[in-house]
Amino acid sequence: MKKLFVKKLFRFCVLVTLISSFIGCGKSGGDSASGNGEVTYPKTVKIGTQKLVEDEMLAIHEGLIQKYFEEKGIECNFINFDSGADVNAALVSGSIDFGNFGTTPATVATALGIETELIWLHAVIGAGESLVVKNGSGIKSVKDLKGKRVATPVASTSHFALLSALKDAGIEKDVTILDMKPSDIVAAWSRGDIEAAYVWNPALGNCEESDGTILIGSDDLMEIGCVTADTEVVRKEFAKAYPELVSYYVAAMIEAGDIYRESPEKAAEILSKQLDISLDEATKQMNGNVWLSAEDALSADYFGTSEKKGNLVKVFKDTADFLVSQNSIDEAPGLETFEEFVNPAYIEEAVKILKK
Repeated sequence: MKKLFVKKLFRFCVLVTLISSFIGCGKSGGDSASGNGEVTYPKTVKIGTQKLVEDEMLAIHEGLIQKYFEEKGIECNFINFDSGADVNAALVSGSIDFGNFGTTPATVATALGIETELIWLHAVIGAGESLVVKNGSGIKSVKDLKGKRVATPVASTSHFALLSALKDAGIEKDVTILDMKPSDIVAAWSRGDIEAAYVWNPALGNCEESDGTILIGSDDLMEIGCVTADTEVVRKEFAKAYPELVSYYVAAMIEAGDIYRESPEKAAEILSKQLDISLDEATKQMNGNVWLSAEDALSADYFGTSEKKGNLVKVFKDTADFLVSQNSIDEAPGLETFEEFVNPAYIEEAVKILKK
């Protein structure tokens, strides 16, 4: 299923490239400067989002991104997507400038040669993504999934976590994985069509509340080296033309994270209303992941610095190698590709902006 997704996305990439060659591709960052050297900003910036309990949703509600962009006369167009695969397709077509998705679709994008840079981590995923099983199904451990059908959004961090758990249990070839979007998982669960799913909140919570039990979470899988996160990328072409805007976006995320750290009750209340979930659920989801400060992000555990990249480079390389071993992608890029992909410079500049 995943192989089919990658092949379809690859064909889409080729098609977009061919179309672009006839409609004026090759537009460089230099086109963003006027004759006197001043930057001419775009009228609209298109930001691909997902409705998750994260700093981006908080920043949008509080107008933090808009604050920076509207100061330059730029309108923010927030476009919501249901999955990382959809975000990838939008990045390929150029219909968004920024995209929010997990480490797995970000790795797939890099493997396919989609020109993006990693600029922020919205959250390191913990119990907010988990394997939920139906009560009475007889599934008491991961090994009990042998011969079962398990739903997950293919090409997502949940998919990667599920594959890692199955491989660790030695049954990766004995389970049928069903590709479903979170909303479809909830519907299939309610109908009794599936007995297990690996997914994120709020779909995870909906399944658990409807006669389900959490078996393992992504926090548990960190022990076997499976690290997943929700990431923010920017198209390289856009970043080259408007690096200041990329740093502004990151600054807004840092500010949103500060709200969460300084007043988690306020953050939970805002996200509860914005995402139409209960306050308890918003709090639970916030606690299920780790929100990084700028200092955390620039540490050796994550981005590192422009002078010395951090562990994220290896995380993406390991993810790519794992996906190759699972026949999910054909070839893993070299470590140098991920060295280029992980870019701490925008975080470093955002810190300077916030100190002004």
